[in-house]
Amino acid sequence: LMIHIGVIAAVVHAMQQASDVSAIQKACCGVLSNLAISSHYAKLRIVEEEGIDAITILMVLHSNNKLVQRKACEVLNNLICDENLDALQAANSLELMNSAAANFPSECNEEAQHMTDILERMQRL
Repeated sequence: LMIHIGVIAAVVHAMQQASDVSAIQKACCGVLSNLAISSHYAKLRIVEEEGIDAITILMVLHSNNKLVQRKACEVLNNLICDENLDALQAANSLELMNSAAANFPSECNEEAQHMTDILERMQRL
């Protein structure tokens, strides 16, 4: 129901409008992450609403904020599904996650490794 009333669009819009406010970015990633794990449809809608772009931009803008990086890595991982793989790869999400993992290994390494494993497995198919 929340997806149908525009929550995803509103969250992505908030991320775009408050790109310099790390607390808002972290909270928005948390909302998107929870939505992404709640349904397959939500994963697709987040990508359709340019969520990946908003997330990758915040990873660049807040590259020194470990909490934002952790939440961003989490949501990118939660967006993984067959239909979203091309969008995740096109946005260089793995490279950004690996950079976050290098800077904050205890916060981001597990998520980056998971994305690496999934993408490698998908490329072999």
